[in-house]
Amino acid sequence: MTASRVLLLDTGFSAMPIFEALKNAGFEVFAIGNRPTDPIAQMAAARWIGGDYSNLALVRTVIEEHGITFVVPGCTDVSLDTFSKMNVQNKYKYDTETNSIIGQKSQFRELCARLQLPSPLVYPEDQLPDTGKLICKPVDGYSGRGVSTVEASDKAGIRKSSDFARKYSPNKTIIFEQFIEGTLYSFSAFLEQGKVVKYFTVREGGRHDRYAVDTSHVVYFSEFDKLITTLKNSSETISEYLDLADGLLHIQFIYNGNTITLIEMTRRCPGDLYAMLIRLSTGYDYAAQYASYFVQSEPPVHSLATKYILRRTIKQSGTTHFRCLDFDADTRVSTVYPLRVIGEPLDPAINNRVAVAFSELPDAASLAALYESEMSGQA
Repeated sequence: MTASRVLLLDTGFSAMPIFEALKNAGFEVFAIGNRPTDPIAQMAAARWIGGDYSNLALVRTVIEEHGITFVVPGCTDVSLDTFSKMNVQNKYKYDTETNSIIGQKSQFRELCARLQLPSPLVYPEDQLPDTGKLICKPVDGYSGRGVSTVEASDKAGIRKSSDFARKYSPNKTIIFEQFIEGTLYSFSAFLEQGKVVKYFTVREGGRHDRYAVDTSHVVYFSEFDKLITTLKNSSETISEYLDLADGLLHIQFIYNGNTITLIEMTRRCPGDLYAMLIRLSTGYDYAAQYASYFVQSEPPVHSLATKYILRRTIKQSGTTHFRCLDFDADTRVSTVYPLRVIGEPLDPAINNRVAVAFSELPDAASLAALYESEMSGQA
């Protein structure tokens, strides 16, 4: 029997767990991306299609020419945007309007307000308050790019923040909102028939770039028990309102020690090997579960466990070429995924992402200690 053909809209390293899960499930996996040096472009070999997967006409041509049965978005907003425009699968219905509501920061704020879910207050650019701390963002930005904070009384700073955010917005559209103090987490849930059937909570920090996650670990402590109901109810309320198909709903939220505030949401698989962090920490095959909803296959069998894993995105700046990775002896690095080759040019003026590393710790206390050490810049 001939295996069904799947097209993965992503060839970057973060989508490798999805690619491997699809292959392990017996599918013939094609992948599209415009960089021949990407990991999946090389792993897919003859089934790699060189091209821009934001090009809808190209993707449709690939589907027709290769007899593709299923399409799976990867770990980028662009891949999910393209999928929402394809309208190729009735079971996983996800149109462009729903994608905009979930993915556009301003529309997501409007949704939360309509459904009375906890989220920051939004201020029109011409009606900003006179006091308090504000955060300015491009509504269609990603990875923390173009984000800055400013005091409402600092008019020159507001103009600077506005210009900075627009620089990183494809549509030149920005949003000013109330700055929420607290710690960033993610709540990654799989929903079926509108109900959360499995979820994970991850603590997320930015050591190199304040508004881009580069250090994280699964949370096991019971402090969140009283908040899980709020997070589950919020997910299910949104699912019901938008009539979402079964699958992933990933939320970033801020916790201030007492309450939560919803910040962002997506239906794509998070990047920087988030799927692998979940699998290494819990034994749950997150990538396989994510993909199963798009390809209409049986869910994978999960070998559950509890391990204490820290995920770190390693970045380097101030150097013109990538040379090596240096680790402190007490960081207990267990696995490293290099993202550069020796001698590859780097931009010395920015933080260049060069690797993703996983460290396994013996217990929760050691994990928390290494996380805090990382965030304080001591590791």
